[in-house]
Amino acid sequence: MSDSRYSYDENSEVWPYFVITLTAVVTIPLSLVAYSRISAKEDPHAKATYDQSGFEPENGDAIKTYRVRSKRSKLFTKLNLFVSLGWLLIGAMVLLVATSSPVESSSTNVFNPYDILDLPIDASEKEIKAQYRQYTLKFHPDKVRTLEGNMTMEDVEARFVSITKAYKTLTDPEVRENYKKYGHPDGPQETFHGIALPKFLVDGKGSTLVVGFYVVFFAILLPYAVGRWWYSTQVYTKSGVHVESAGLFFETLVKDQPQFVSHEKILELVSEAEEYKLLYPGISSAKVLELLHQHLSRKKSENAEDEAKKIAIAARAPLILDGFLDIASASKSLPLCNRILDVRRCIVQAIPLEARLIGAELAQLPGADASVVGGSVVRKLPQLVTKNATEVGTVLGIKDKKTAEVALKTAKNILKLHVLSTYFKTPGEDIVPSKSQAHIVVRYVVTTEDVGKLPELSRDEIREDETMALVRNPMLTSNQGPEFPRTLAPYFGGEEHPTWEMFLFAGPQIILEGPIELSRGYVTTAEDIQKYLDEKAANAKNASNAVDEQKTKKEEKDEEDDLIIKNTLPIKPEDQTIKINTVKIPLSSMTPENEGDYKFMLQFLSKDYFGADLLERVEVKIQNSPPEAVSNEVYDIPEPDEDSIAGAVSQMRGESRNVNKADNKEGNDDDDDDDEEEEEEEDLSDIDTDTEAEFSSDEEEEDEDIKKKK
Repeated sequence: MSDSRYSYDENSEVWPYFVITLTAVVTIPLSLVAYSRISAKEDPHAKATYDQSGFEPENGDAIKTYRVRSKRSKLFTKLNLFVSLGWLLIGAMVLLVATSSPVESSSTNVFNPYDILDLPIDASEKEIKAQYRQYTLKFHPDKVRTLEGNMTMEDVEARFVSITKAYKTLTDPEVRENYKKYGHPDGPQETFHGIALPKFLVDGKGSTLVVGFYVVFFAILLPYAVGRWWYSTQVYTKSGVHVESAGLFFETLVKDQPQFVSHEKILELVSEAEEYKLLYPGISSAKVLELLHQHLSRKKSENAEDEAKKIAIAARAPLILDGFLDIASASKSLPLCNRILDVRRCIVQAIPLEARLIGAELAQLPGADASVVGGSVVRKLPQLVTKNATEVGTVLGIKDKKTAEVALKTAKNILKLHVLSTYFKTPGEDIVPSKSQAHIVVRYVVTTEDVGKLPELSRDEIREDETMALVRNPMLTSNQGPEFPRTLAPYFGGEEHPTWEMFLFAGPQIILEGPIELSRGYVTTAEDIQKYLDEKAANAKNASNAVDEQKTKKEEKDEEDDLIIKNTLPIKPEDQTIKINTVKIPLSSMTPENEGDYKFMLQFLSKDYFGADLLERVEVKIQNSPPEAVSNEVYDIPEPDEDSIAGAVSQMRGESRNVNKADNKEGNDDDDDDDEEEEEEEDLSDIDTDTEAEFSSDEEEEDEDIKKKK
């Protein structure tokens, strides 16, 4: 039962605002997420599948059914349903607030005598009495003859009572004291406890509904949501593989050693994955392995149920193998990683494991017979794309000409990776110093198989200019651009995009860095190649004059470019005729401490196509900059003065010191006088020498004359 001391929100004054606020806090962010998903347009480069001209495998209907079911609708999702319900609730609450009549509650009104008498807060007592007298004549119930609007006599009397209380509050000291203490002239007021819910939800049958809501939300839904989130974080690894599946693979590596884990063993471990037991409860690993072998043989299952299971199991296998790859890379065994990717490619392209050894590049094409391809002389895609449909049918064992044409078109549209350069780079440095944080820059072009060999590109076109943006963030241009067009795999129910895994290794195939994905970039078409050649020919013709001068300027410009870091943004691949993409491999350790030349190998392993792997040599010269010459002017420290403490210490040590300025000045004057006297003496000595010689000769003549006279 309800307590009369409590008041309820019967007129919907408060609780609708609470519901609107709480619902909006959740609904608005989710609405933005839902809108971004609905309005997001799929990149045309990633959406392109290079139409296979109507080719459909034997189980094509089952594959289409799986793709339709697995493809999440953009409109009919749980998120959109939740957002719609949230906005409906907000709209209902807004409508309720708009249609509810506001009710004034006396308990919430603040008593202000100045507002009641319409007086300023600094009004004098004389003004208060005058205003009260006017209001008495105007609003006294006996003076009111006509009622205004919907007012009743009770409202008129209540208004006059408020006027009287306001007057007494401002003039009567006792009443004023009550107002100061309790905020009301009548003293303490009755306290009301309000509940922001309608009375029917608290009193009577509605209380059961409220209690039930709290029980369901706080005791069931909230613990379930938190527990499910915690369970998913504990049960699945970062790569999305169940911990039981990952643990089984790791245990196998520990027992059998990586070099003894064969392709067949890897496929067997996939069949024992926990994901399939959760997907199809009660299914055995032997049944899963059987369905996987049927998929690899491109055979249709006997019944529709097994066919649907086979397609779903094969579509889930690449994700499991990606988790195995992460574990295998921790063992530093590149051959094991290669075997895992071999199994992955076999599942995506639906070819037997033994076919990977002979003619796998051709066996992966639609309609190809692996047994026929193995005995053919033509075993590489570059050889096949030069032939016509009839010859292709003979090589692949395809009797239908239309299917042979589809296979040829598919072969021409398989993506091919061209690595232009690989080098070590330390941000902001022209060299790679020892013990520096460097990364490997890979410049590459992606084309289709029918493009063939790329034209020769200049150093300026291949290299990546170092800008201030790249110095601040070297990974700014790494693995950028759209996803590559979807993998051409008509027998595979899932959706794959071509990806290469990069491994840096040295010595006996011991992984130093990796796996690192190369999964994005712009595709260069045959039309782009032809356009580039035409532009190059036109530029060569226009630049025939002043070749030497241009060459000199170009060399000077190259030197300046090497020394100056441009304060511009890097050139985007889509702005180039031949779209040169970039991917960078951050090194987990510093460069070697000792100077010298070091050689590494960089392996590119395709996750989807056979024949698309590459092996590149990466060389780096570790050197340190020569020490800079120290300028004497920079470190020219003046000698201490004679009368300073430092000067006294220098004198005791026998070091030189500066003489006082005054003493120095006097000393300089004395030195100048001494120098002048010495110069005069020298001059006089010269003069005296000559004079003495003359005088001595005269005296000798006089002496001789005197002797003669005697």
